[in-house]
Amino acid sequence: MALSQSVKSDVSAESRAMIDEFLLNKKVTQGQPFLAPGNEAPRHVRELVALRRREFRQAKKAAQK
Repeated sequence: MALSQSVKSDVSAESRAMIDEFLLNKKVTQGQPFLAPGNEAPRHVRELVALRRREFRQAKKAAQK
């Protein structure tokens, strides 16, 4: 996918409302870092995202103890 292309969301309004309700009720404020599929990010950005993802999982595991 080229950087100039836009990603079209095929999520229905009903599904979007259910997702929004879940996020609100569960008080989700943070998610695991990721890159979009097909992203043309340079290598250093992919490595940084991977590092942040590992840090996120470690912090989540430490909080569960």
